Amino acid sequence: MNIVIKIVVFILLIISSFIYNEFVVINICGFSKNTKLFLDYEAKNETIIRKDTEMSEEILIEVADIFQNDK
Repeated sequence: MNIVIKIVVFILLIISSFIYNEFVVINICGFSKNTKLFLDYEAKNETIIRKDTEMSEEILIEVADIFQNDK
Protein backbone atom coordinates (compact mmCIF):
# COMPACT_ATOMS: atom_id res chain seq x y z
CA MET A 1 0.00 0.00 0.00
CA ASN A 2 2.88 2.36 0.79
CA ILE A 3 4.40 1.87 -2.68
CA VAL A 4 1.09 2.79 -4.36
CA ILE A 5 0.93 6.09 -2.47
CA LYS A 6 4.53 6.85 -3.44
CA ILE A 7 3.80 6.18 -7.12
CA VAL A 8 0.68 8.37 -7.09
CA VAL A 9 2.54 11.21 -5.36
CA PHE A 10 5.44 10.87 -7.82
CA ILE A 11 3.06 11.09 -10.80
CA LEU A 12 1.38 14.16 -9.30
CA LEU A 13 4.80 15.72 -8.74
CA ILE A 14 5.81 15.13 -12.35
CA ILE A 15 2.52 16.58 -13.70
CA SER A 16 2.73 19.63 -11.44
CA SER A 17 6.35 20.29 -12.44
CA PHE A 18 5.35 20.16 -16.13
CA ILE A 19 2.64 22.74 -15.47
CA TYR A 20 4.94 24.95 -13.37
CA ASN A 21 7.71 24.93 -15.99
CA GLU A 22 5.14 25.62 -18.74
CA PHE A 23 5.78 22.41 -20.65
CA VAL A 24 2.04 21.84 -20.31
CA VAL A 25 -0.25 24.88 -20.59
CA ILE A 26 -3.83 24.66 -19.33
CA ASN A 27 -6.14 26.77 -21.50
CA ILE A 28 -9.16 26.88 -19.20
CA CYS A 29 -10.30 29.64 -16.84
CA GLY A 30 -7.60 32.02 -18.11
CA PHE A 31 -4.71 29.94 -16.77
CA SER A 32 -2.72 30.47 -19.98
CA LYS A 33 -3.05 34.27 -19.81
CA ASN A 34 0.35 34.98 -18.23
CA THR A 35 2.41 32.20 -19.77
CA LYS A 36 5.43 32.93 -21.95
CA LEU A 37 3.71 31.41 -24.97
CA PHE A 38 0.66 33.67 -24.66
CA LEU A 39 2.73 36.79 -23.91
CA ASP A 40 4.93 36.14 -26.97
CA TYR A 41 1.78 35.75 -29.08
CA GLU A 42 0.39 39.06 -27.78
CA ALA A 43 3.70 40.84 -28.43
CA LYS A 44 3.77 39.53 -32.00
CA ASN A 45 0.20 40.72 -32.61
CA GLU A 46 1.00 44.13 -31.11
CA THR A 47 4.02 44.46 -33.42
CA ILE A 48 1.91 43.61 -36.45
CA ILE A 49 -0.75 46.13 -35.46
CA ARG A 50 1.88 48.82 -34.85
CA LYS A 51 3.41 48.22 -38.30
CA ASP A 52 -0.04 48.43 -39.92
CA THR A 53 -0.82 51.74 -38.22
CA GLU A 54 2.58 53.17 -39.14
CA MET A 55 2.03 52.15 -42.76
CA SER A 56 -1.44 53.67 -42.83
CA GLU A 57 -0.09 56.93 -41.33
CA GLU A 58 2.60 57.05 -44.03
CA ILE A 59 -0.02 56.50 -46.72
CA LEU A 60 -2.18 59.30 -45.30
CA ILE A 61 0.82 61.65 -45.30
CA GLU A 62 1.61 60.75 -48.91
CA VAL A 63 -2.00 61.31 -49.97
CA ALA A 64 -2.07 64.67 -48.15
CA ASP A 65 1.13 65.69 -49.96
CA ILE A 66 -0.36 64.73 -53.30
CA PHE A 67 -3.48 66.83 -52.64
CA GLN A 68 -1.40 69.79 -51.49
CA ASN A 69 0.72 69.61 -54.63
CA ASP A 70 -2.39 69.57 -56.83
CA LYS A 71 -3.60 72.93 -55.43
